[in-house]
Amino acid sequence: MKVKLRERPVPPGRDEEILDILGFVAPSFVLSMIQATSDCVKILSVDGRIIFVNQIGLDELMGGSLDQVRDTVWSGYWPAIARPALEEAIELTTHGRHIYCELPRPTDEGLDRLWAVNLTPVFGEDDRVIAIVVLSRDLTANANAAPQPQ
Repeated sequence: MKVKLRERPVPPGRDEEILDILGFVAPSFVLSMIQATSDCVKILSVDGRIIFVNQIGLDELMGGSLDQVRDTVWSGYWPAIARPALEEAIELTTHGRHIYCELPRPTDEGLDRLWAVNLTPVFGEDDRVIAIVVLSRDLTANANAAPQPQ
């Protein structure tokens, strides 16, 4: 399966600027935002292992608790046909690139779903990538929507 990865550079140093702007925001507020979104939010290590998954991600994609999925390989939760694209996306993200792709992933019940997947690098103080944020959104309803008659 050939998946087109769309990428764009992410300039290092912007995170510090953004944190200065948002300095008043408490970590608990940020966590509330992560848990409130309808997107699946994952934080990966640079080698693609799961550090964190928000509750919707655990419910929709992982089917378990954070303790069960922590330190497992994220691409392993996808079908074999999608793994090479995800592994390439992780590699590109570790080099400071933002990656977007659309990939199929069936549910545990065997229903086909199409997911929009965004991978964004997290830069450390030395401008090296220290983690990867992954946002996944179910596009199935949009992809299956029939054109409306005029």
